[in-house]
Amino acid sequence: MLLAIDIGNTSIHSGIFDKKVLKKTFRIPAYSKNLDSLYAGKLKTCVK
Repeated sequence: MLLAIDIGNTSIHSGIFDKKVLKKTFRIPAYSKNLDSLYAGKLKTCVK
């Protein structure tokens, strides 16, 4: 399993790959309150 992260100026795009297949993607705004808990919640949901 591989987590790919693209951190841009306005948003953070992430994707989870299993071998060479993209399984899940998600995007969150780069400038949001509680960014760490928001990102952790999205990541936990995708990994389950």
